[in-house]
Order: sequence, then structure tokens, then C-alpha cells
Amino acid sequence: MLKLSFINSPYNNALVCVSGTYKVYIHKGEIEEIFDLDSPDKCLLEPQDWHTIYDFSKNSVLLVLSDRFYEQEDYIYEKYPDLLN
Repeated sequence: MLKLSFINSPYNNALVCVSGTYKVYIHKGEIEEIFDLDSPDKCLLEPQDWHTIYDFSKNSVLLVLSDRFYEQEDYIYEKYPDLLN
């Protein structure tokens, strides 16, 4: 199962589900939300908070539009609970 978990604070990204479906879990301290992206008509402005993208359907395509080029060192890939310790 593919699951992407990270925080990307210096970036402003927009997530679009071009094909298929997936879910985005967002953790904002005490607030947790889940968004279902299942259509190219929907766009989620990626939060600066911890989030996980998961539950990809077969042949799903995730398009990410960003205001910056990707830099691996700008992302944190550790599991969220591990960061709290």
C-alpha cells in the first residue's frame, strides 16, 4: 500500500486528483480532517501541517502544482508520532 506522510512548510502546493481516488489526512494539532479527492474538479491547497496521502485507487494519478522546485531536504518523512518524542 502506497502512503505518503510529510510536512512541507516552505511550499505552497495544490493537489489535484487527475484520475482515480485518494484520501488526504491532515493533522493540525488538535484538529484532524480527512479529504476525499476523486475528481479533477476538486483541488486541495496542501496544508502547512502534517498530512498523509493514502488509499490510492488502482491507476490513480495525483497532480501536485507547486510554487517551488522540489528539494528533498525541505520535507520531513518521519512518522508524525515519532516527531513528538
